[in-house]
Amino acid sequence: MTSNSDSSAQFPDDGAPKNVRSAAIASELEAEIVMGTIPAGARLDEQSLTKRFGVSRTPIREALHTLVARSLAERVPYRGVIVVNITRDRIEKCSKPWARLRRSAASLPPNG
Repeated sequence: MTSNSDSSAQFPDDGAPKNVRSAAIASELEAEIVMGTIPAGARLDEQSLTKRFGVSRTPIREALHTLVARSLAERVPYRGVIVVNITRDRIEKCSKPWARLRRSAASLPPNG
């Protein structure tokens, strides 16, 4: 896994809610996966990520859970969380439900 020394300064364990830190960490990892900085097949190691981001294990675990939920990584028994190969087919499968949701939301009456 690629290390980014700037990240630890961005996510100090300064009393901010863990869900805010975990969302920010998940977003950064997601961007790195999509850009290929973290390659398919890379293991996302909790201990390395806690050092990198300067946070406890809880926000890291929540961020990894988010990546798995977004189909960017998968939990593999005895190996941990592994980055998946992002293919056009995988992107299309993930984007179809979002397109349906957007169409449904567009048909709702405006709040007011």
